[in-house]
Amino acid sequence: MLNSQVFSTFRGAIISKDITLSKHFTSDVPAKVIGDRSRIEHVISNLLSNAIKFSNEGESISVSVAAESLPPLGSNNDENKDRSIITITILDEGTKSISFLVTMELDII
Repeated sequence: MLNSQVFSTFRGAIISKDITLSKHFTSDVPAKVIGDRSRIEHVISNLLSNAIKFSNEGESISVSVAAESLPPLGSNNDENKDRSIITITILDEGTKSISFLVTMELDII
């Protein structure tokens, strides 16, 4: 879901501003989910880009990912998949600091 490619895109900007990027994934986050990968990565990239833009040199940005299991939808095999709500939080220390919270309901593979 959140592979290193998303973060490596911003490596140069993070290094040039001496920003510390911390990533925390809770143990309940599934390794794979069913969802629109390009849209998820696009949203996260935009939020991370803004966090970098509004952070001053030497500040830090934190990315946290957590999951919460949801009950099955029904008795049909297709509807009875494991489902989770994935919450992605991006915090920065910039002068216009805003914490971003992205919540998505996804099926677990």
